[in-house]
This record gives sequence, structure tokens and C-alpha cells, in this order.
Amino acid sequence: MLNKIIEQHDRPVEVLQALAHHLRLQICVLLTDGSLSVSRICEHLNTPQHRVSQQLALLRSAGIVEAQKQSRQVFYSIKDDQAKQIIGIIMKTTKASGQQVSVQVNDGQSGLDANDKPVGSKRGSKSFEAGRFSEII
Repeated sequence: MLNKIIEQHDRPVEVLQALAHHLRLQICVLLTDGSLSVSRICEHLNTPQHRVSQQLALLRSAGIVEAQKQSRQVFYSIKDDQAKQIIGIIMKTTKASGQQVSVQVNDGQSGLDANDKPVGSKRGSKSFEAGRFSEII
């Protein structure tokens, strides 16, 4: 019986796994307002196109976003209702806690090292994890 319950909830687990990366979540937060081209997503996040495209490909394979080609540009939008609900819950939760809900715009001096972690922070430390969460929202 427990296996049937878990199997029924496979999709939310897949969605949560796909959103469990800071850049993928930031992209999805941006897309909650509507579709954007890859170049606009890159501009908003001040992130190289190859990194954004790589994360968009993972979100596409997870069935969270869809792409529409218009002329020479590809526009992405969120197609998965469960992903929209989860992102909405994250945004509401952060608003309720008094935090501002926004996508951090990288100014090129983010203080992140090559492994996408704050300089001087160790993975697994509470300050690192809290910092990562604040980057997302």
C-alpha cells in the first residue's frame, strides 16, 4: 500500500528534484510572469548562455518548461502546473516570512567560486545553505 502511495506522488518528487538547483529555480521564478527568450533569461540573471541553456534542457527533459521557436529565438514558458504551484508556494512562504521574493541579478561579482558556492563557505554549512536559499528567492 505504501508503494502505491509513493508511486502516485512520483511526479511531485520529479518536479522538486528538477527545481532543487538554484539556477533552475531562478529560471522558473522568472518564467512565472510569462515566456522569455533565452537571451532575456541570461540578461535577467547575468549568466552565460551556455549555463542557462544547459539548465533549460534539464527543465525541458523533466517536462517543466516548454520551448517555442519564433523566428531565430526560442521562448520558454512553464508548462507543468505542479511546478507552478510549488514555485507559488515557495514565493508565498518567503513573502509570509518577510523576505523579498525576487530573482537575484548577478552583477558579475557574486562572491561565488567556480563550484557556485560563496567564497569562504563550505558546502553543508548552515551559512552556505542559508545563503544559497536567499540567492534563489
